[in-house]
Amino acid sequence: MLLPNTPDDKLYRVQVHDDTNAIEVSCIGMDKVDAEAEGMYCSSDDLPTWLQERLAVLMVTDWKPITVVIKDVGRRIDETTYWVIKPNEL
Repeated sequence: MLLPNTPDDKLYRVQVHDDTNAIEVSCIGMDKVDAEAEGMYCSSDDLPTWLQERLAVLMVTDWKPITVVIKDVGRRIDETTYWVIKPNEL
């Protein structure tokens, strides 16, 4: 488990490509039962609302190690990579 108390099928890896501002989203879970947000997006405006909101929170956190886990939101891994938790109610 990459984030405490988070099922892998609710955890998304989000990569923001600096050169194009494109965003790559992939579900980390092996079963991927909840992977409808996976894919490439031209901008953050194209992301599902729940993902936009969580990514905005994580983007203002420090990317230098040691990064912090924000409960029910996720974690910034480095300058352009984030782990985002999908909320249960969706």
